[in-house]
Formats: sequence, structure tokens, C-alpha cells
Amino acid sequence: MKYQCKVNKAAVTPASDCTTIGTLDETYNLNLPSITVGTVTGSVAVTRSVTNVGTTSATYTAAVTPPAGFTTSVSPSTLTLAPGETKSFAVTIAAAGAAEGVWHYGQLVRSDGVHSVRSPIQAKAGKTISAPVEFTDTKTSGSKLFTVRTGFAGRMGVLKGGLKDVTMGAETSLTPLASSSTTLATRCASSSNYASIAKYNFTVPAGAIVARWALRQADVGSATDDHDLIVINMATSANTYSGNDGSDEVVQLVAPTAGTYRVCVLAYGGTAPMKHKLSSWIVSPGDAGGLNALVPSQVYAGSTATVGFSWTGLAAGKRTVGGAQWLDAAGKVQATTVLRVSTDGSVPVQNVPTNMPSKLVDAAVTE
Repeated sequence: MKYQCKVNKAAVTPASDCTTIGTLDETYNLNLPSITVGTVTGSVAVTRSVTNVGTTSATYTAAVTPPAGFTTSVSPSTLTLAPGETKSFAVTIAAAGAAEGVWHYGQLVRSDGVHSVRSPIQAKAGKTISAPVEFTDTKTSGSKLFTVRTGFAGRMGVLKGGLKDVTMGAETSLTPLASSSTTLATRCASSSNYASIAKYNFTVPAGAIVARWALRQADVGSATDDHDLIVINMATSANTYSGNDGSDEVVQLVAPTAGTYRVCVLAYGGTAPMKHKLSSWIVSPGDAGGLNALVPSQVYAGSTATVGFSWTGLAAGKRTVGGAQWLDAAGKVQATTVLRVSTDGSVPVQNVPTNMPSKLVDAAVTE
């Protein structure tokens, strides 16, 4: 129940159970045999409880093999348990050169000389600041306060930009042709032109906070038109595809790599001519728009801190994007949080496409 209150409190009935029973402090402290920490910033202390299910007292001594790139300690290292007795211990995992974003594996073995109890350990190093990726709002003035995790001690910095209004592309007409994501990616990256595909090139500068491209059903020729969207990094050929049913499509890149990106709109299905207008935002630190970002004067390793956004006087009828980069004591970007504020009466749309399976199947097309 404490775990459910932590990860999905809205599903707990009655809601008062979360007050009566309590809420787990961290998901990694769910009392499982294995130990998994997905983001180690600095060090993390994981707690576990064990029970002697035998009929005699036993003393168990810990032996730990840390995941590569981490140091690991157990306290207490020895537990003496009477029959039926339960005691707790802590495993402290600290990053010591592990590559960020890569899982590493180790184990904790407790033994009384006869019996051995093994707990696998999985850990992944994270940035020294861990922050939410995005917030949305619809008010012309407002604020957001939220919690970030910090893996260092010192002063936290911030670079902010926006809120920047949408840039609308010119209306473009295409001829429909149902094409898979694979075909679209190939044709988008090529130098050839196609009647079903519109190509747009964008330059993303170094240090950008966010780059976002979108289509809306409101900005196409017909309510039944079905457009798709793909964004390709022309230097690496990496692409992100949005192939929903209809024309509500979006690709958002947080802290994007600098370079040239090609954005392609596909007229997947509808009545010719299929018209669209592409929405785009590229936000960098220092871009105007009235967004303020708040940080504390001091943060601590292995702790949390409250940061926030505020904005006032945003005009009605806007679709804006802004954000902040959170910096460690050395001034290095460790995390990015995006804020999207729509004051045009629309509801901010999701960023994760629900791609139609049929659009992912490659098929022969002629154009």
C-alpha cells in the first residue's frame, strides 16, 4: 500500500489510507530481495528488512560486490537474529566513475556459514541534478514549484529562456500517399522532392534548451486529414517519428545536440490538396518571454531542493514554450525542465506519440 501511495496515489481507495498507512519515501525502498536504483546522484542509501524464519538464532555477515563504477557499503555489516526476529539494514551506493545512463550490476550476500541469502544490485549513475522534464499550463500568469534531487553541495545555477511564442510556417499543399515511417525517413533525408512530403530545415544552436515541432488538426485543411511528422538530425541520421491517427503530431527534443535538423511533414491520407501549417519553437538561454526561474542559494549532496518557474502578463491567444537548464556548482548543465503555456484555449497535447502500428510497416509505395 505504501508503494501504491507513492507511485499512483490517485488509484488508492479510500484516499485516507495513504494518510493512515503512510507513503513509501522512495520506490527503491520497497522491501524486495533485489536492490535497484535507477538514478544515483552522489550517493543513495537503500533500506531493507530481513526476518529469521529458522528455529534457532543466527548471525549473518554481509559480503558485497559493488557494481562497476560504484562503491557500496552495508550497515550494519553483521546481523544477529533470534527466531522470528526482523531487523533492518542499509546499503549505501555511491557513484565512483560509473558512466551516466548505463546499468551496472553487483550483489550482496549475507551468510551465517551454512545459509546464504543473495540480493542482486542494479545501479545506474545519473546527473548530479535530477529534475522533472516538463510542465504545462494555460494561465496568462502563474508559477510552478517543484522538487529536484541534488548530488552535490554548493550553489545551484540556472539558465532560462522563453516563454517563446510559436512560429507558424506558411500553408503548404501536398498530395496524399500512405507511407511507412521507414519510407518517410529515407525520403526525408534524401535530396529528392516528393509530392506527398514537405521538407523544412532548421538550425539548432549549441546550448539550446528545447526544440519542438508540431502539427495540429486545427491547422490542416480538413478534420479528416491524416498527416505525419518526422525530425532527422542530418549529421547523425537519428530520427524521431510521430505517426498518430489524424494530424495532431509533435516531436520535442530536450537539450538537443547542436546542428541541422530536417523536419518533414507527410500527407498520409486525405483528399488532395492536403494543406498544413507547421508549428515550431527553438528556445535558447536568454530568449525573451518573461519566464523567471528560481533556485535556492545552497543545495546539499544526496538531498532535494525546491526550485520553480513564474511568469506574468502573458498575452491571450498564445502557444508558448520556455524552460530552464539547472547547473551544478561548476556551472555545468545537469538537467533541463521545459514549460509549455497555452493561452489560446487549447489543451497542451502529449509529447509521446501513439504511433499507429500500420504506419510502422514498410510497404512499397510509388510516387
